[in-house]
Amino acid sequence: MRERPILFNTEMVQAILDGRKSQTRRLIKLRNFRASDTSGYDYSFRDKRMLWNEYPEKKFIERKCSYGKVGDRLYIKENFEVIEILDSFVGTNVFEPYIEIKLKYDDGTICNHYLKGKEYYSFEKWKRKIAKKSKLLMFKSMARYYLETTGLRVEKINQISDNDIIAEGFETRDDFYGTILKINKMKNKEDILNKWAWVVDFKRIEK
Repeated sequence: MRERPILFNTEMVQAILDGRKSQTRRLIKLRNFRASDTSGYDYSFRDKRMLWNEYPEKKFIERKCSYGKVGDRLYIKENFEVIEILDSFVGTNVFEPYIEIKLKYDDGTICNHYLKGKEYYSFEKWKRKIAKKSKLLMFKSMARYYLETTGLRVEKINQISDNDIIAEGFETRDDFYGTILKINKMKNKEDILNKWAWVVDFKRIEK
């Protein structure tokens, strides 16, 4: 079992906590990804050398999915900001360095947190970027919520069923399309309907 990060905005985090969201779609970002025309294979794409790669679905998910496999854990990276540095220690040969910070999450929650070892050194490198409040900069130890992957598959965005709209945490198809367009910085619904996506089913678990 491995632990991997997954990004959610504040609205979707709340939907997970409320029990309204148990599924997410993430665009597959492989060059020229498409359904395969070759018998015995399901998907094909070009690699960095522009050579075609072809996979049956099971092997494709096992080798290429960024969200692991069924049974793996996902820790949620969400927007935050560091509002104060409270204490720090540069370390010795015996004791590892640490820094104590006060965090504020987008939902208003404030807490103190320690970063140690590698996280301490990484924090020192990017602390000037803290004002951006980017979830991309969240360390694993800062994560408040964990999920377990219960299902993985591949499908186009426009293949989503009415039941899956609800599992995604939305009441209508238009709400779903509007959110996924915004997340992927696209303007027109037609731009995303035929995009392929990872479909990740999950359940919330204890940290």
